Amino acid sequence: MTSPNKTHPFPTAESCEEAFYQAIEDADLDAMMAVWSERKTMSCIHPGAPMLTELDDIKESWRQIFTMADTIRFKRYAHSISAEGSLSIHHLREDVLLLDEVVNTVIVTNIFKQEEDGWKLILHHASAEPDLEEFEAEIEEVNAAFSSLSPPSPTLH
Repeated sequence: MTSPNKTHPFPTAESCEEAFYQAIEDADLDAMMAVWSERKTMSCIHPGAPMLTELDDIKESWRQIFTMADTIRFKRYAHSISAEGSLSIHHLREDVLLLDEVVNTVIVTNIFKQEEDGWKLILHHASAEPDLEEFEAEIEEVNAAFSSLSPPSPTLH
């Protein structure tokens, strides 16, 4: 896919998202930055990393990710889209593959905004999917701890 410019903007949020993932697959930093809004309202959160809100910081984070381009891949699934007006919110899961082996699953939210020159990415938030069995075990442990507590004695006022 050709990177958009003023004469060929992304006509839909979906086309912008496709270009985003194509840029990742191609390890193409220029194509990656073409999907991002240049406004001050954007942010990027990679799993386990701090929130980035400056375009230069976002660019540097992708440059670092792309240094592993020959070993890292993403497989997308469970995609849902909610759109209203000039915003389109996309939720999905990604399997992160290193040397074609799934090493992690992340939950992703991508938010796109329709700007004067087409649709642009304003938020990419990816976080590791929790281990549900481990999470449920922790909840059971907390519930057991609370159930062993005796209720406070009533006091007279």
